[in-house]
Parts: sequence; C-alpha cells; structure tokens
Amino acid sequence: MVTSACRPASEIITELLGVPFLEHGRDPGAGLDCLGLVLHVYREALGVDLPDPWSGSMREALERLSGQFMRARNPAPGDLLYFHRRPCQGDQRHVAFVESERWATHSVFRGGVERKPLYLMLQEGPEIHRHISRW
Repeated sequence: MVTSACRPASEIITELLGVPFLEHGRDPGAGLDCLGLVLHVYREALGVDLPDPWSGSMREALERLSGQFMRARNPAPGDLLYFHRRPCQGDQRHVAFVESERWATHSVFRGGVERKPLYLMLQEGPEIHRHISRW
C-alpha cells in the first residue's frame, strides 16, 4: 500500500544509525535486522507500507517481498540491494537500502544499523530492485 511520504529517508536513517541488530527485529527501540530496517524506512520515509513477509528464513522472506519489486540496472535512492550469498555468512540472504547516490544503509550482526559507501556494497554483486510504485 502506498501512502504519502513523511520525511526524507536520510533523516530517518540518521536517527536509526547505531540501533542494535536484533534478529527478526521490527522496532527501532529494541533493534532491527536488515529486513526490519527496510520495512521501517519504506513506511516512514517513502510512504510505502510493505507487508512483513517474515516466516521461516530470510531467503523465503526476501523472495516473498521481491514480488513487489522489479530488477533495475543502476541503483537509485530508494532501491534495495539483495545479497544472495555473503562470504561471512555462508548462504544467508541480506538486504540493504540505497539511501543516496553515495550511501547504502543496512543492519548487520556486529554493528547494527550502519551506512556504507554504495560503491563498496556494489562490489559484493547484489541484485538491484526498485519498488513497483517508483517505475
């Protein structure tokens, strides 16, 4: 469901920096996992209320959520980066939010919510997805 956007994504993300990682976390007051971060930013900054697709593994959750997204060639603010295999996590799935042309934000086990240069995130070979409401 698409509603009106409330505040700039960068403002929301700045407030979330340092929020601890919490597996299945959906409340910034307690902690967020990578999917919880994306759901929160989409709702609060972009006005898109994505359903929480969690049940089972992160892989299943991201596959269900991906039905609302289309592949894109080049990242733009608001896009998602899907990581299918991260070397430090075996076969785990991961998602990050493209905040700007320079920064991506994600929530990681060690460190919680953090910004990372977009070019470094792209070196890990993610798929780039754009929400269907933005095409």
